[in-house]
Amino acid sequence: MTPLVALTIDLDLVDYQSGTVGDELADRWDDLAPVVTAAERPVTWFLRVDRAVGEHFGDALWLWRKHRARFDDLLARRHAVGWHHHAYDGDRPVLDPARLLAEVERWGPIARAEGWTLARMGWAYHTEATMDALERLGFSIDSSAMPRPRYPWDVVPKDWEDTPLTPYHPSRDDHRRPGRPARSILQMPITTAPLPAPTDTRPVRRSLSPAYAPEAFRRAFSAVEHLPLVVLVLHPYELGVTAAQHPLFGAGPAGFAANIAWLEARGAQLVTLTEAARRLVRLADPRTGT
Repeated sequence: MTPLVALTIDLDLVDYQSGTVGDELADRWDDLAPVVTAAERPVTWFLRVDRAVGEHFGDALWLWRKHRARFDDLLARRHAVGWHHHAYDGDRPVLDPARLLAEVERWGPIARAEGWTLARMGWAYHTEATMDALERLGFSIDSSAMPRPRYPWDVVPKDWEDTPLTPYHPSRDDHRRPGRPARSILQMPITTAPLPAPTDTRPVRRSLSPAYAPEAFRRAFSAVEHLPLVVLVLHPYELGVTAAQHPLFGAGPAGFAANIAWLEARGAQLVTLTEAARRLVRLADPRTGT
């Protein structure tokens, strides 16, 4: 069975390879556009809206407002837009659960006021309280879960090891697992697969980036193509990462285009997370009630 494939793009406004802050959508648009503006290739875009964006750019909605015409065009092409929240303490993630919750409750309503009902927490860092907050604020889909163990190099205290790779309604007792009583919000996990790199010292599950070199991407995808939905995640700066900087990357924009074309040649259908939810779990559209 060839799965549905949701290509999600996180606009973090940070190049984690160099550590620089900037407009990665503008910087990488010429690399992205040939792939993401093609017919029948809808993308789910996650845009940063948080305190750090406001402090750096003068407006928490800076990215959305700067590129509104572009996003309106993408939405007309059946793309989707969601909220990507990063809570920073200086240049490091906020680790205190109470402070994290306060930030979600501060910036979540601003994202919701734009009509967004999809969310993804930065660094895959959630708590029961932040999941409660997303649900209370009216988000219908969350795509923060990253099913894999907590590794020694993980900065935030996250552990999604026992989380399924398929969409589920989180238990009210543990947001990382399905169960009863269940939450109304739908969790659509980022797909992970065993994907070793030459520099690894232990087995590692990684998210699937379509910026991987084609051989690595195909190997990872082949391990999960039995799933009904594969959720890819791309950070635009990855299109410029060289093989010398990370051995799984290095193919650049041409590799990205080749990976998407390879998926389509295998019969995969690209869909937004919203469309995947409708097909897989009959999730009602919160805007229409149907």
